[in-house]
Amino acid sequence: ASVASVVGAFLAPWGAGVSRDHATIDRRGDGTSVLVTDHRQDGRVVLRLVTITGGGHAWPGGRARPGAGESQEIDASAEILRFFALYP
Repeated sequence: ASVASVVGAFLAPWGAGVSRDHATIDRRGDGTSVLVTDHRQDGRVVLRLVTITGGGHAWPGGRARPGAGESQEIDASAEILRFFALYP
């Protein structure tokens, strides 16, 4: 399944009241950038999609490996915890 179809299926039960905003992270000069797309309803994030452009197949923010092309723009583990912290 494509990312768009999974996002659409997840958001379908939320109805038409979902808004979307974007933020780009590109501050490390590592050849990668990160697009963070938040889908909100009533001001609360119901879905966050993090898209890495230019990265290799590695865990973002993990130990850097020469030539692996991983993004150091974000720490994926910290981002997951930050998202879950929105819903204590």
